[in-house]
Amino acid sequence: MLTDHLFQQPNRPDVFAATIGLSRSQWTSVPSTYKKHEASEIMKKHRFDVMPIIEKDGSINRYFRSEKWGDREQIIRSKITEEDTLYYLTHIRDVLQVMGEHRKTYFFLENETRILGLLTITHLNARPVYLFLYHTLLYLETEMSDWLKKVLGDEAVLRILEELPGGDVEHGGLKQYREDRSSGIDNDIMEYLFLGDMFEIIRREQLYPHLSYKSLDQFEKHLRKLRQMRNTVAHPNRSLVNNIDSISELWLSLQKLEELLERLPAAHFESIERREH
Repeated sequence: MLTDHLFQQPNRPDVFAATIGLSRSQWTSVPSTYKKHEASEIMKKHRFDVMPIIEKDGSINRYFRSEKWGDREQIIRSKITEEDTLYYLTHIRDVLQVMGEHRKTYFFLENETRILGLLTITHLNARPVYLFLYHTLLYLETEMSDWLKKVLGDEAVLRILEELPGGDVEHGGLKQYREDRSSGIDNDIMEYLFLGDMFEIIRREQLYPHLSYKSLDQFEKHLRKLRQMRNTVAHPNRSLVNNIDSISELWLSLQKLEELLERLPAAHFESIERREH
């Protein structure tokens, strides 16, 4: 049916470098006749660390940049090299990789024939990047939920939630599940689990070896990066990145997430003894 595609949701939205970057029609640039001190004043006023230079023929081959990112007192006139450019339709996942691995704070976006725009570290805090990461985390939650359901079953998950420490306070998801059941809503218990709950279940039931983790310590180290990303993405009022180190950290967290996603389908849950009582 022609409408079938409307019922099919992608695992995560497509975000490209151009989606979050600044097009050349919107950026601030200066003509090639500008001196460094003149360009410096503009960059300090607008808090720019990169500013394109427009040549007399309209081409863009050079730019002014801060000698030290964030410090516009000392700027340099530089030639745009291949290392300074990125294809404008590069996926955000690959943008994070190249910026994180090469510790790069900016790229000129091009279409192989001309410069189209500019992408800097600041643009990584755009809403589409949050949405990409958020949907990626949701996908992980769905895959982990399905895996745990096959491994343990509903009854075992219910028992574990009942045993979670919390004093007299019942687990929030379990409480909501029971309230919904009493109201005639037949939802799956897995729908009431948060990512942290799933991590805790895997830890308590010692399921991490089946995900190819050699030890609990290795599993916990892996999860610390995912928790850090989850906490940041859950609060979009916070900056995802603010310096080159935070880009590298974000890329490392995304790698850990992708690694766990790869481990889930490879885990042989049939060989895991169910622990239901």
